[in-house]
Amino acid sequence: MRKELAFILILFLLNIHAAQAQYLVGNVVDADNHRLRGATVELLSARDSSVMESTVVDKSPYVAGVGWPDFKFSVQADSSYIVRFSMLGYKTEYRNVKIGQVAFERISVDMKEDAQALQEIIVKATRVKMVMRGDTIVYDATAFDLSEGSMLDALIRQLPGARLSKGVITINGRRVSSLLVDGRDFFNGDATMALKNLPAYTVDKVKVYDHSGEASRLMGRDMGDKELTVDVNLKKEYKLGLMANTDVGTGTEKRYNGQLFSMLYGKKDNFNVAASMNNLGNLQRSSGEISLADLPSSTTGLMSVKMLNMNYQHNGKSYDDNISTRHNLTWIDDDKQTRTNAQAFLTGGDYYDITKKASRRKSREYDGMFSWGWHPKKQIIKANVTVSHAYMRGLSESLSGQLNDNPDWAEGLIDSLFSTNPSQRLMDMAVNRVKYRSKSKGNGTQIKLTASDRIAIGKGSSNYGNMVNLNATFSYDKGKDRMFAHNMIDYLSDNPTTDYRSQYTEQPSHKYKYDIRATYGRRLSRKDDKKNLLFLNFEYGFSHDYASAENGLYRLDRLADYAWSDYPLGMLPSSRDALLEVLDASNSYKSRSHIIDNGGTVSADYVMKNKERGTRLTAKLRLPIELRYERLNYFKEKSYERDRHIMVFNPNLDLNWEKSNLKGIYNSSLNYRRMQDIPALLSLLGLRNDANPLLVTQGNDKLKTSYQHVLSLKFGHMAMGTYHPNWNVSADFSATQNAIANSVIFDKSTGITTRQPVNVNGNWSAGGGITYSRGLDKQQKTELMLMFSGQYRNSVDLNSVAGTSSQRSHVRNLGFTGVATLSLFLSKNLQIISWGTIMNQRTSSDRSDFTRVNVWNYTAQLDLKYKLPWDLELTSNLLNYKMSGYNDDAMNSNHLVWNARLLKKLMHGKLTVAVDAYDILKDNSPTTVTIDSQGRMETWTNSIPRYVMLHIGYKFMVGRQSRRF
Repeated sequence: MRKELAFILILFLLNIHAAQAQYLVGNVVDADNHRLRGATVELLSARDSSVMESTVVDKSPYVAGVGWPDFKFSVQADSSYIVRFSMLGYKTEYRNVKIGQVAFERISVDMKEDAQALQEIIVKATRVKMVMRGDTIVYDATAFDLSEGSMLDALIRQLPGARLSKGVITINGRRVSSLLVDGRDFFNGDATMALKNLPAYTVDKVKVYDHSGEASRLMGRDMGDKELTVDVNLKKEYKLGLMANTDVGTGTEKRYNGQLFSMLYGKKDNFNVAASMNNLGNLQRSSGEISLADLPSSTTGLMSVKMLNMNYQHNGKSYDDNISTRHNLTWIDDDKQTRTNAQAFLTGGDYYDITKKASRRKSREYDGMFSWGWHPKKQIIKANVTVSHAYMRGLSESLSGQLNDNPDWAEGLIDSLFSTNPSQRLMDMAVNRVKYRSKSKGNGTQIKLTASDRIAIGKGSSNYGNMVNLNATFSYDKGKDRMFAHNMIDYLSDNPTTDYRSQYTEQPSHKYKYDIRATYGRRLSRKDDKKNLLFLNFEYGFSHDYASAENGLYRLDRLADYAWSDYPLGMLPSSRDALLEVLDASNSYKSRSHIIDNGGTVSADYVMKNKERGTRLTAKLRLPIELRYERLNYFKEKSYERDRHIMVFNPNLDLNWEKSNLKGIYNSSLNYRRMQDIPALLSLLGLRNDANPLLVTQGNDKLKTSYQHVLSLKFGHMAMGTYHPNWNVSADFSATQNAIANSVIFDKSTGITTRQPVNVNGNWSAGGGITYSRGLDKQQKTELMLMFSGQYRNSVDLNSVAGTSSQRSHVRNLGFTGVATLSLFLSKNLQIISWGTIMNQRTSSDRSDFTRVNVWNYTAQLDLKYKLPWDLELTSNLLNYKMSGYNDDAMNSNHLVWNARLLKKLMHGKLTVAVDAYDILKDNSPTTVTIDSQGRMETWTNSIPRYVMLHIGYKFMVGRQSRRF
């Protein structure tokens, strides 16, 4: 009887165990078989459809015998359930499930986008622009209506929460570290290449997420090195094939433009060629597309450019298995004219400078790169070689004058100063006038080799975050610059004199540097702790930096047989001995320097994650300490030797917090860093240089190291959907101890300025900004963006007039910028974007003789895109800018600039004909102003004249769906 009872009890316990060991698991994917992070999975009772358990698809933990399921529910054997799958923008799916006797019952679902639901819930005939899938933001590129010929950069600018400025992408205030195409580095790390050359029409989705760094990829777990990444997913028909775009344009005023971009690409290989030639000042690499954004900049002068770029990349089985090479050739011919009015803030009275300059500079440059990466099981090995060579030659001439009183600024003021009969009032305030001509040429070559090996230590489960990283870098640079100059200075004091100099300068240089580093990293948190991650890194590095430079200055006007007519610009005496006899020894030198760094860095990274709350907190502390030895051998009329031992310590602390859910993302960050500015040994020699007789520099053997402390704070929110607001707030503060500034003494009788570096205290700055954007209607037809930023800077310098006591000059600079943008997507055929900008710069001081500055710039622009019948498209922008507060009345002006393009598509969009009209009203007059603690400078630059250009473009595409591929 006891045996029977024991047997029954064992069967009962086994049945209980079997009932407790049943699980329902599965995966949720979209049409492209990508995990649908953010999808809701609910387990319902088959009897009454009540919700028994639910979860949201996120990062999937590993389950032994199953893999990485997106959901896991505990269920009872021989029971029936209903599983409901739902997500915004997708059709809700149901699955009836009968649980058997197996330990794991698996089901999977392929969710389909629900266009009808989107029309009813969001807006009729409107696609959802963005959704949140787990911790990934997914933008639907097809939901954005772009102009014909738009590149990836135009798409990025339209993404809610994204900003693109000078090639840098930020998403709700966070800087993007890398730009990928289909999860791979398509353009060898050159984000600009992708932004300017990848046509927007090829893009399907744009994903934003924190991409695992190299350490995490090697270790197979989070090592705290994730970086914000933009991943561009191409449409299926463009993932494999041959694409080519070409554009040829010719216009009035001898303007021309030609572009070609072709790309042969597949699953593992990508080869692209880009070529362009234009005299529109366009330095962007060719896309072969017609775009209004390619119209010339107003501050580049007259520039012609020729470029040829070739890239090849082969991708292996993992992200770190690749071979790539890049070759770029660039030719530039820059013809620039400028007119400058400057004011120097000085104790004892300001002085003023007027300059008119014309220059012509031609250059050609080659840069090439070869890189290789290999990811065996426990290593990531990389090697990289870069080579570049540049050649330059140029001509320039200028007229300038210095005045000790504020003149009546006018466009022809400098010409009046050099006329045969200038006004007496102008001559009374003029200190000097200078005619300068120069001819130069130079070349330089650089070679750089890098190699690294990241190694995971340990086997199996013992391989728990132990890692060694070895890095080696070697670089070599060699160059030589030569310049001829004719410099004639008329001193216009009570005893007028003329100083004429014919100079020739040789400046050969070469340097090398090698750097060897080893890093040991370890993850300290427990294996079973998925919420708290702690990483420590210990780095040791050794580097040696050697530099050799020479400056030989020769006074050709001191040659025995010198005559102006016999020695035109660019001519040397027939013998080297004759040249050596006129060496200006007091301004010539030879320099040899060595800098040896020997030190280490301790860094700690802490990550705290809470999946239930969707939060992530990261803290990064970096403590680098370097023991530096410097030695300088310097010869200038006599030999100087100087060396020193110093310690460099620049700590850095980063705190970041983020919370994400289906509604949006909150993020905040706090950063502190300290930076040392160590005076160069050459500055401590106290030597004088007067190669330019009007600008004398003097060293200072009492200079101290300066320390700058920078604190910045950011907080932002990014909502899913354009109807909800996105905002970002930032603030920063900076203060410098023993700041290295220039002490300036101006001689009002000659115009000679003497500069000497000195230490000052009292330099600090504070600033901040706020950005706000949102859609104004549920139909997503109207979007508003507001941005305001301000910066206050308190600067201290020692500026004075010769003969007066040197006093500390406190200059306060206050500037702010306000921007408002209103985007109207009125219909499929009409888009209007209007924006306005207000910029103000104010400068003041406690000095009684200080001239206050209050400069305003107003800008208003209207961009329009209108699709006309017969497959015509009109794009136009109208820009009005007004300037006030400038010293030069010619710069206090109001200008209206109008550009337009009319485009016609033929042959099913393959052939494009367009007409550009640039500066239709002929009213473009570019002017810039810069203000700092020492003065203000207003600069006018020549610009390309009004022109009309005819473009013919052709697209060629052979995709994987084509029979020809």
